[in-house]
Amino acid sequence: MYFIYILQSLQFSNKIYIGFTQHSPDKRLDEHNSGSTDYTKQYKPWKLIYYEAFADKQDALDREKALKQYGGAWRKVKDRLGNTLGTKKGGIDSEN
Repeated sequence: MYFIYILQSLQFSNKIYIGFTQHSPDKRLDEHNSGSTDYTKQYKPWKLIYYEAFADKQDALDREKALKQYGGAWRKVKDRLGNTLGTKKGGIDSEN
């Protein structure tokens, strides 16, 4: 299986990370929280707030790319996660 996942920083709630992995999203979360990933180590700790599973690698990579472009695909996920992200009724703007 292949996964795309979304992390939210516990220290900086407006920091979101979208990633791809062939491992479980929980294992990847542990790697981000250990500081082994350059971009995310400055915003740790992270929590896993969303993931999707795919049987095909290219499907997962295409979905990751669509989400990272912050277009319609991201807006739909952001709407689903409104309470989690704090974006409902005047919450944070989590577009980066």
